[in-house]
Amino acid sequence: MKCFHSKVLPSILNDEASLPLWKGKLSCDMLLDENILTGSEIIDCEALPSEAMRSAHTRGYLHKIVNGQLELKEQLLLGLRITPEVYPLVSSSVNATISSCLTALTEKVAVSLSGGMHNAYEDFGINYSIFNDIAIAAKVMREMYPRIKILIIDTDADHGAGTNSLLYDDPLTKTFSFHSYGSRKPCFLSDYDVTVARYIDGTSYMDLLMDRLATALERSMPDLVIWVSGVSAHYLDQSRLMRLKASELFYRDLLISKALIKNKIPLAVLLGGGNNENPVLTGKLHRNTIAAVKHNEQLYSSSI
Repeated sequence: MKCFHSKVLPSILNDEASLPLWKGKLSCDMLLDENILTGSEIIDCEALPSEAMRSAHTRGYLHKIVNGQLELKEQLLLGLRITPEVYPLVSSSVNATISSCLTALTEKVAVSLSGGMHNAYEDFGINYSIFNDIAIAAKVMREMYPRIKILIIDTDADHGAGTNSLLYDDPLTKTFSFHSYGSRKPCFLSDYDVTVARYIDGTSYMDLLMDRLATALERSMPDLVIWVSGVSAHYLDQSRLMRLKASELFYRDLLISKALIKNKIPLAVLLGGGNNENPVLTGKLHRNTIAAVKHNEQLYSSSI
């Protein structure tokens, strides 16, 4: 199972405030140390030229990111200090998402050990989302395969309104968002929008998720699924949007990946949101997601 890794800069790694940008490295190290993934399955992605982001973002916004010229209020909205060193990391994350989508079409499942930045809009970003890699990848797929049907499954606890705003005019790309009441009221709804109570229990969460997801899959009949997995539903996440335990998130990830892999629906998995008070726990939760996908990929590899 190929896992695409964004380029990580040492200076970023030393900045704990930028955890959401480099947490994929924590997960990757765990997966390798525990022999869940092998070194040959990890593929490093290089930075992309800024023009590659133009399908989703304005030239002015790109210029400010590349040159580290965001105004203070824009940086506060992102929750990140933006310097020129950030661009190579976030653009290589976009590259990882595009690569995972392309690989999923030929190998049925692939992973980006980053990505899922659904809060990035055309000319601004929110909550660590600088570039919307999901929308960019979907637009790249549309350009390469004009009739491809894409379903974006977003199980991050926050609403992916940024993605919806960038893909609203594509009738062949559908979005499914399963999020909390605690999320800010979105301006752009998903095609399949499911809002749940903040303190929903794990059993009710899973029952509702799988029921609504089954409906979305039946109606959209996708040729490719881009899954923004997310672990911000964990009860210790700083978003405080949901109250799921680690075991419940792992069970969610097992069921979703099984449903897609077993039924031979090409699947690209993105890490999505997650920002626990303990950075190591954030890495572990994302590690669990990839471990669940890897388990099902191995289990059903004979049928793939």
